[in-house]
Amino acid sequence: MFNSKVILASTLAALVSFTVASPAKKSPDAGTTIIVCTGTGCLPISVSFGVCTNLNDALSGGITSVQVPDGLICTFFEGFGCSGAPISLPQGTWDFPFDKQARSLNCSPQ
Repeated sequence: MFNSKVILASTLAALVSFTVASPAKKSPDAGTTIIVCTGTGCLPISVSFGVCTNLNDALSGGITSVQVPDGLICTFFEGFGCSGAPISLPQGTWDFPFDKQARSLNCSPQ
């Protein structure tokens, strides 16, 4: 009986340690916010993972830098509807290398 309790207790302790130490994965249908900057300031843009987000006229064609949150990769496209030439940016803060011509984007966990 004593051995069973010890085994049970050590098994539970191992499971709790594993659960606490495991990083949480982002849900595929969750979303987040990226920061997009233009010559006049920076704005938060809400994005849903795996969903194309069209940029409004105020941002479209005027992006100077982008901040992509940790654990994400965002792909920017020259055309609306995630069409045209793409450029992918992993987590970090980036001077925008797309000659300011982004019209849409799509982000997902890395």
